[in-house]
Amino acid sequence: MGKGEEADGDEMAALAVLSCQPNSHPFQERHIALHDPVKIGRSVARARPAANNGIFDCKVLSRNHAMFWYDSGCFYLQDTKSSNGTFINNQRLCKGGEESPAREIYSGDLIQFGVDVMENNRRVTHGCIIATSHFSSRWTRSKNPCEYQLSYSNYGSDCSNLRYLTKRYRHRALCN
Repeated sequence: MGKGEEADGDEMAALAVLSCQPNSHPFQERHIALHDPVKIGRSVARARPAANNGIFDCKVLSRNHAMFWYDSGCFYLQDTKSSNGTFINNQRLCKGGEESPAREIYSGDLIQFGVDVMENNRRVTHGCIIATSHFSSRWTRSKNPCEYQLSYSNYGSDCSNLRYLTKRYRHRALCN
């Protein structure tokens, strides 16, 4: 089973929304479908920024900066050996040039890709990407009709609520 796939024939749709913060290098809000892992990176000739991808026109990002994915009801972020780092709620995931372990992320987390580059007079010459994250998913068990059907699609949700509901409904379905 690969990243983004559910066991036992589960079908899922997951969406990551990144909203630009006032102190960020400006970017259009992103609505990124996470059917497969999605690369976060700097714009290059073949990879251009769009409202539905993780490519940014930002000089402090690496071409292959980080990776987003959805798996087993949760959302994950990993720094993929970026030079200027990836941060969740102001905590750097790993040292520069190292690959971080996968880190679970939640709606409302502040995500930062890269760091601001400043001149000697403390003026920012190249800003980093700072975004508030929102996540949405729908999860339906389809193999066993005796089990539950769960739809979970409001942006304010987080994975701990989904795991709790999932366990609760699975327990009910299997025990009744």
